[in-house]
Amino acid sequence: MAAAWVAASLALVRSPPAAVHAGRSRSARSSFCALAAHEDDARGGWQGERWEGDEVSRPLGCMERLLNGRRSWSGAMTTAHVSVALLRGPPPTEAELLHGLARVFRRHPLLRSCVRGKSNHHIPDAAPYPMHSDYIDRAFHYGAELYRPEPNTDLQRFEPSPLPPEEMARRALRVASVAERSGTALEEAWRGGFDAAMDESVFDEDGDGPLCRFTLYASSSSAALLYQANHAISDQLSFNLLLAELLEAIAASRAGAPLPPPSSLPLPQSVEGALLGTEQRQNEEIKSRLELIVGRFVDGARLPFESLPSWAPRTLPAWEAGRVGVSTAKYALWQAAASGARVLPRWAPAAAELEEGGRAAAWEARARRTRSTFRTVDAATLTSLVAACRAQVCSPT
Repeated sequence: MAAAWVAASLALVRSPPAAVHAGRSRSARSSFCALAAHEDDARGGWQGERWEGDEVSRPLGCMERLLNGRRSWSGAMTTAHVSVALLRGPPPTEAELLHGLARVFRRHPLLRSCVRGKSNHHIPDAAPYPMHSDYIDRAFHYGAELYRPEPNTDLQRFEPSPLPPEEMARRALRVASVAERSGTALEEAWRGGFDAAMDESVFDEDGDGPLCRFTLYASSSSAALLYQANHAISDQLSFNLLLAELLEAIAASRAGAPLPPPSSLPLPQSVEGALLGTEQRQNEEIKSRLELIVGRFVDGARLPFESLPSWAPRTLPAWEAGRVGVSTAKYALWQAAASGARVLPRWAPAAAELEEGGRAAAWEARARRTRSTFRTVDAATLTSLVAACRAQVCSPT
């Protein structure tokens, strides 16, 4: 999968090191907000039906659960959010970054949250199988693991970490000094870190966080700040905001006018919660969820007969449409057809050839690597791209 590299100016209120923002976000919907202090009994009974969350914790939405996925063989995020900011001017010190990050952690709740709970689709010891022309048939062998219609009994949910913001900042920050042996040493360093983060971002699923990491690559005259996170808590808009707040805090400190303590923002809703209201359905049977999306039969017009046998229906069935329209169904079928092709590309070796040659492991999912492509975009081109995206009602990142 190719990675896009976009550069844009980032104007800040004070006079911090000028920043050129570059980033890559694999597809996201969440953004940062913040939380108040957590009490042990604050979430009440999340085991209860249709628990929608409270001031300090809430269930993960559908997209968040997807983005929270991890590779079974390594624990790395399947869809990590990775971005990098190139900083011009005197590089920030470790102390400055720790101070600024503590402010950011204190202000934004998802940044200092943990994901608790295991869905009933959690497979502790999944065994990846290599790509084959019959891989769909092989996937059906996992049917007992993949299709579980019963409700979840351990909801995946955001809960605040018990760690203080200062400790979260300390755990999240890495600093790497780059020797200026050549004019490209700094770029080579952060690009290497970027590529590794795309496929190797591991955050302790059962620990106390944080679910993000910051790595500063610094030479004597410039620096790059690499950001990697669980995509369920962060997208590119989140990082833009985070970076602005971080650099503002550093600039204020250098100017001898430290900012006042940050105010705490509320815990954000999931996309479903923000757009549709109460939408927590993890602990409902799959039949109820499908009916909400596809539709269901309900009682319609009453039959015009006075006496009917006890076993006979009294009304005609009527179809109550769900949220999926014809265009959505067509798109879903197209996606299924595109992703479920039984024939691999012509250049792919046959399954028998892979097995006989002992090369099957090279074709397993665990052997895949993300391919990152970087490109500098000038201001005029960037303006045109943004205008084109907005004309198509897209969100450019």
